[in-house]
Amino acid sequence: MTDDLALLKERVNLRVGLWSILIALAGLGILLISTPIGKAGYARSGVLLEESGAALFIAGVLAVIWELGGKRAFADEVLAKANMSRDLAEAGVDTIVMSFKDHRVDWDILFKNACRLDLFVAWGATWRNTQAEQIEKLLSDPDAKLRVVFPDPEVPHIRESLAARFAMDGEAVKRMINEARDFFQHQKEKASGRGKLEIYFSAVVPVFTFYKFNNKAVLALYNHRIGKMPVPALVCDRDGFLFKFIAAEFEGILADTRTRRVDEEKAADEQARVNPAKA
Repeated sequence: MTDDLALLKERVNLRVGLWSILIALAGLGILLISTPIGKAGYARSGVLLEESGAALFIAGVLAVIWELGGKRAFADEVLAKANMSRDLAEAGVDTIVMSFKDHRVDWDILFKNACRLDLFVAWGATWRNTQAEQIEKLLSDPDAKLRVVFPDPEVPHIRESLAARFAMDGEAVKRMINEARDFFQHQKEKASGRGKLEIYFSAVVPVFTFYKFNNKAVLALYNHRIGKMPVPALVCDRDGFLFKFIAAEFEGILADTRTRRVDEEKAADEQARVNPAKA
């Protein structure tokens, strides 16, 4: 099949090349006879033949140039874009933006079409504060389930890694993570506790962050430079391999022995303070 296709391509190229040369030669011939015709007293006919011959000659030359180089370059560009589109489709990428805060990442729509949300973030302060109402609304749904994984603030190498990444000290990192945990527990209390909330601390150092809804996921990168700055983000559909990768990553983190559930721990501690005798 490949040999037949190559043979067909050669035949088409040969035919186009021959016709282009013939057209160019015909134009050149008409140009040559236009001069004596003009000198014989047929000025208008001579001019018409001259212009026609020039047009045919130029068309033939351009056709040869297009056939030899232009068409191949154009075909390569089209194929490159087609392959890129196919790769993006296989990955399930809907949107790629330069900033995680870009309006094309439509969080309202993502929350509207979801009753499940899995997060793996350092602490997500800006995101969770801007989406506080949506999070509370999600947790108000009895069928909703929200699972959040944070880096474990009690693990020294976690504090050191995040402190270096975000240019802050270890105690500030610990405070930010605990505040994030308290935020989600508070949102559940505001939602009357109808939805299910699970909060985990993990000794896995986050190298990127993601938000996995029912049918969509948002993947955001971290920068390696010191300080906060815009980072690219991708929105992907559940039919693509990128969504499946994120889902597998999250389940793998939960199954890791270095990951522990902490919302139950805090609830038990509060119960112990309220009823010390039972504790």
